[in-house]
Amino acid sequence: TWDTTAAFTLEGAGRGVTLTNNWAAAISAEEPKNVLVFKNSNGVWTTTPAFVLKGGDISFTWSVALTDSWILVGAHESNKAVFFKRDGAGEGGGGGGEEEAEKMTSWVTTPSVVLAPNLGDGADFGVDVALSDRWAVVGARMIQKVFVYQKSSGGASWSTTPAFTLTTGVDE
Repeated sequence: TWDTTAAFTLEGAGRGVTLTNNWAAAISAEEPKNVLVFKNSNGVWTTTPAFVLKGGDISFTWSVALTDSWILVGAHESNKAVFFKRDGAGEGGGGGGEEEAEKMTSWVTTPSVVLAPNLGDGADFGVDVALSDRWAVVGARMIQKVFVYQKSSGGASWSTTPAFTLTTGVDE
C-alpha cells in the first residue's frame, strides 16, 4: 500500500513534476520559470535543487518530462519545447538507463536542443510533453496536433524535425 504521508518535499517547485528512480524535475514556482532538478542518492532525495536549468529568454510553463539522460520542457507561450542533456548522455549510442545514469552526475544547465516549429502565434506548441529513451512527444493544443520526435541515430541528440504528426481527425 501507499503511504499517505509525503516522503519529502521539493523546495521551490510549483508546476509540472516528473521523476525517475534517480532524478526528479519540476518547473519553479517563482519567475523566471526554471527547471529544478533533484537527485536521489541511495534512497535519499535532495530537497533543494541539485541543478537549475535555465531557458534564457524562453519562459517555461508547466509541462516537463524526464528520463535518466534527458529532460524535455514545454514553453507553450513561446511555441517551443527544450531538451536538456545530462553530461555524457547518449555518448557511445547508449539508451540511458540506471547503469549509464550512475556514470553521469551533472546536467548541462543550458538548452541542448530547442524545438521551435513555425506554427504561428497561439498554437500552444509545448503545452504538454512526454519522453522516453527514444521518442519525444510535444502537444500543440490550439491546432489539435501532437508532434513526435525521434532521437538521432547515434543517440547523442534529438531531431528538430518531427518523425510524424498526430491529429485528432475532428473538424470543428
